Amino acid sequence: MIKKLYVNNFRSLVNFELSPGPLSLIMGPNGSGKSAVFDLLDSLRRFVADGERLDSAFSIDDKSQLPSLPNSEEMHLELELATDEGVYFYSLTIEYSELEKKQRVQKESLEFNGKPLFKSTLGEAQLYRDDHSEGPNFPMDWNQSGVGFLMARKDNQRLTRFKERIQRIWVVRLNPFNMADESRQESTRPTKDMSNLVDWYRYLVQSRFEAVQESTDDLQDRISGFRSLSAVEKGEARVFRAIFEGKQSFLFSKLSEGQRALIALYTLIYGVAEEAGATLCIDEPENFLALPEIQPWLDGLYDLVEDQRLQAMLISHHPRMVNFLAAGHGVWLERNNQSGPTRVKIIGPAESDAPIKVDELISRGWIGTNA
Repeated sequence: MIKKLYVNNFRSLVNFELSPGPLSLIMGPNGSGKSAVFDLLDSLRRFVADGERLDSAFSIDDKSQLPSLPNSEEMHLELELATDEGVYFYSLTIEYSELEKKQRVQKESLEFNGKPLFKSTLGEAQLYRDDHSEGPNFPMDWNQSGVGFLMARKDNQRLTRFKERIQRIWVVRLNPFNMADESRQESTRPTKDMSNLVDWYRYLVQSRFEAVQESTDDLQDRISGFRSLSAVEKGEARVFRAIFEGKQSFLFSKLSEGQRALIALYTLIYGVAEEAGATLCIDEPENFLALPEIQPWLDGLYDLVEDQRLQAMLISHHPRMVNFLAAGHGVWLERNNQSGPTRVKIIGPAESDAPIKVDELISRGWIGTNA
């Protein structure tokens, strides 16, 4: 589980620290930095776990340009990750050159229970074995993660498990308009907008059928007459149709946006829950859903979190979510006049014990760092 995220100089996140719990509801006005938090986690995953190069994962445009603060040439982030084995601590410092429009890894390190697994400074890397004794020293590409670059070996299994855990960070901004009917190959994970849902669904059917069955069982209760998703071969591709009572079937794209969103959301929570220690970040999951559809899905997500099958972070302003989650899991983000750095307020007893609901406190402007 992600225990702490710290970043300095990523967009509006300046000297910013977030300590998410098993379930976190992130709230705040537009432009307060909510999406920046999710984008940071996604960039970190792509850089470390996918091996994406620095100039692709962390654009130079992501460096903070806030007019109210001194302009720094560095971006620094830290991630504390708790597992059943122990606690990982990852640190990355990126150096920017505004003049050359380039960036490079200045420092990168990984520790386990306070002892080193990897360190690099300006291209000189030192690997440590699982017993923390020194391993090989070697030069590193300044545009690449050393942690991500290193291949699995018998004596660095902890570093490998850290990368596997980072790969289990899922950031989603659902867009049912982009979801296709046709799949030409399996995909081990959905894209951020879940446009490749049917590709991922094919993979789940083959590799994690229990997740497909769990999501189908719930969907049968939530979409009237729904029975299953079925794929029909069409040349080298497979075309997905939704099967309803009476053997009626419809192309997946012919379902309503809300139905496609529901299928994606239920598939998502059960598919991700099959990956031990996953962190699921969903930006406004209630989009496209009717009011009665939100609570059952939220109940299902809550149960998975309670069973320790996943960690979840949600961005939402929906009254149902706010009133259900904010009192125990709410985090409020805000910026001064939309031009200063993002600041964090934890929703605490003052808001939870108020005589009116939390969504009403928000609508009246009574929650916020400037309130």
